[in-house]
Amino acid sequence: MGRLNFRRLRKVALLLVVIWVTCIGVYVLIGPSNQRLNIIDRSFRNREHSKQERQHTVTQIRSLGQSKSIGQTTDIRLLKLYGNQLSAAKVDVDSTSSNTVIQRLKVRQGRKSGEMLNAGNATKISYIGVRYQVAKGVAFDKDTLKGAPQDELFGDVQDKAQMMILRNLVAEKKYYTLRKTKVNLIEEPYIISPGQLCDAGSPFLLIVIPSVPSHFNTRQTIRETIGLLAKENKFAPKVDRNRKMTDVSVKLMFALGQDGDQNTDIKVKNESRLYGDIFQAKFVDSYYTLTKKMLLVLKWVSFYCAEIEYLLKADEDVFVNVPLLVQYLENFTPKLKGSIHGFMNHRPSVRRIGKWAVKFDEYPLSQYPDYMSGNSYAISGNIVPRMCMVAEYLPYMPIEDAFITGVIAKVIETNLIPNNSFTNWLEPAPDPCDFVKQKKITANKVSSGLMPLLLKAVTSYKKTCGGLTSQISDQSSTHVY
Repeated sequence: MGRLNFRRLRKVALLLVVIWVTCIGVYVLIGPSNQRLNIIDRSFRNREHSKQERQHTVTQIRSLGQSKSIGQTTDIRLLKLYGNQLSAAKVDVDSTSSNTVIQRLKVRQGRKSGEMLNAGNATKISYIGVRYQVAKGVAFDKDTLKGAPQDELFGDVQDKAQMMILRNLVAEKKYYTLRKTKVNLIEEPYIISPGQLCDAGSPFLLIVIPSVPSHFNTRQTIRETIGLLAKENKFAPKVDRNRKMTDVSVKLMFALGQDGDQNTDIKVKNESRLYGDIFQAKFVDSYYTLTKKMLLVLKWVSFYCAEIEYLLKADEDVFVNVPLLVQYLENFTPKLKGSIHGFMNHRPSVRRIGKWAVKFDEYPLSQYPDYMSGNSYAISGNIVPRMCMVAEYLPYMPIEDAFITGVIAKVIETNLIPNNSFTNWLEPAPDPCDFVKQKKITANKVSSGLMPLLLKAVTSYKKTCGGLTSQISDQSSTHVY
């Protein structure tokens, strides 16, 4: 009798163990709604898949750390960061397809619907707060791509145009994210520092002309033309940042590197002693280092001329109508986030060969952002320190105008103010009378012989060109606006 009871108890215990194991299995396979969602394609069990298909099969989707139950087709709200705007991406997942892929990706920016993208198998897209984990175990957390190149990430997208859009979004977000440490140090020591330019107070406008060390005659011509306009004109007083009436002054400065010739260095030092308008830093002066030269200038201005209202960068072959430029800048309403003025280039393509070639590791995108033509552009003084700081956390790029007025400007979210009165690369050498008549602020391709003719047209238009009017008075060299 006792042996019979023992057998019955053993059978009951075995039955309970089987029931317990069955419940555990069901719990693991199905799971409650507050557990991670496992999307398993049932057809996957019934037929063999290639290794590539297995790698691109989604096994887990976690949205904002919460799981969601899913039927045949379920909408999942994800957060996506594009630039500085937070938008929602609506993803429809069809669990009955053989590969369990994202069938549709609709991007909404703000309240406006964006373009419908058929994303195909591009399940490995990283979003803020979302992790996509593929079968091979590669995880992508937040907006950082880890563990796989872009070709592998977007290899399943069938439409080439859509693939490029997705690649560009990821590459652009990655590039414009400031690095955690400085990657572009602006630490070259100063050889000559013209601190006396701002000893009596920062000027309203500082004209900076990047110059080749050996171009002594070119600099002298600029002093006798543009420098003369800046020095001898008396401009109307202006209310400064502290709401005080101050005189409007314009100063001229030349920015140089070194060419390796000791005789040139000696002559440059003597030139600096004579005119006091030379800035020189210790680096090899070349077209590739033009960006470095301008970044060093911005850093110097941040320390020695921090109160300037505007900085104008102009090439050696550019003539500047200083009175008209001052008038324009005085009438411009200052922006809280600053401003950059010039002839705007709208998202030009990046060149990989030739004089303006940029390496892929220097700038990985196919197009530049909008930027001002490098012949001449004006930067408001209130953003100069921020531009210096941001530049050190971005990779160095040799295309100076695209980097400073495009990339950095985009990062600090300043205002680009297009003005076609500034010159651009395609404009021919100007006719002096037409230059004044058309109210141009700057002109390029100006030779040393043309500079004095432009000066004459600006200072005495009626006498030189026979016009009825002049933008400045012919009676004297004092011009008031």
